[in-house]
Amino acid sequence: MSSEDALSASELLEQEKEVPEELSRRLYINGGFLIIQGLPRNAEVGIDYKSFNIGEKFMGMKMVPNGLHYAFIRATPQSPMVSFFFYSGAHEIVYRKWNKQSETFDSPEIMDNTLMHHMQYNVKTYDRNLGHYAFDIYKTWHCLSSYISKDTILRLQPTNPGGYIDAQPEATTMEAEVDKNRPKGTQSYQVVDRNHPTRLRFADEEGLPNLIEKQGTKLRFTEVPNVTFEETMKKRSGVDGSDRLIQFIRRCGGEREFLGEFQVAYITFIVGHVHDSFVQWKKIIHLVCSCKAIMPQNPQLFSSFLATLHFHMKSHGDDYFHDELSKSSFLLYTLANLFANIADLEATPQSYELIVRSRRFKSILEKKFRVRFDIEEEPPTIA
Repeated sequence: MSSEDALSASELLEQEKEVPEELSRRLYINGGFLIIQGLPRNAEVGIDYKSFNIGEKFMGMKMVPNGLHYAFIRATPQSPMVSFFFYSGAHEIVYRKWNKQSETFDSPEIMDNTLMHHMQYNVKTYDRNLGHYAFDIYKTWHCLSSYISKDTILRLQPTNPGGYIDAQPEATTMEAEVDKNRPKGTQSYQVVDRNHPTRLRFADEEGLPNLIEKQGTKLRFTEVPNVTFEETMKKRSGVDGSDRLIQFIRRCGGEREFLGEFQVAYITFIVGHVHDSFVQWKKIIHLVCSCKAIMPQNPQLFSSFLATLHFHMKSHGDDYFHDELSKSSFLLYTLANLFANIADLEATPQSYELIVRSRRFKSILEKKFRVRFDIEEEPPTIA
């Protein structure tokens, strides 16, 4: 299934129009499958940007458009989200099995051609147990993931075999890790007796246990060179993160990979509820908004960044970003700094698109969220 067919269907549904029979047939014939077995009834299952609660007979999704997708699952209302990125191709089957004991997925099976043909044949027998892809959200998904490449996913996804992302990574205590690695045949450090009257304990400054997260379940984000909030609040002419941005883009593997990582951070924090992703998203915004010297040399990069950020704020509920802009000075001041830096640009054919896009975005945000992004030349310095 071409992305053009999926986009056409999405636009028609957005306009509350029926999808023509011939287009529906192509979507069905050329779509892929996501088969998930073992999920409990009423589990929340989502793909890309839409979720639903499943019934007893649910076995997966059909008519999945070709390309990148993001699946997210919550087994019970109290369970943390587990998610993963995957690629779909025409007639291809992506198979995952849920483990009820561990409340996560088993390692994916490697399917040879024989097994793949067997599953492709059998998938027709449980067609009625497959939900169809929600094409009404495909246009949104296409825009949210436009810079994410296979290299982006391979670079950032967790190292576990399925690339599964835990919203709350499993953690163990430092005591348990030390005990696990004690010399063979020796007594556990957790045993208290006459010869060992106290248990081994590790705690932080507040007396809380030191926890170690399970390896291989976290996204491997690129480290963002630090630009402190205090620096941003100082006189604008004295703060410039351009060198740090160039360094970060180089670490990511280029400008498209940088924008792709920005999109992965947004998707996994908004949809997958991953806190580390929210932190990375904010750090990237903070870094870009601190740059001025590089802007005349590469206005297209900043224009693409603004367009991506605009779509982030457009695609999610207004209440969330209204809260972020009103309760916290982070987003307000960092964006104000970016808009001011763009306003200082000399108007040239190269910078025209960025200047116009910045003015339009600023105006939309001010009207929509009733905030002001104008800052004084020398805002108060934080000691």
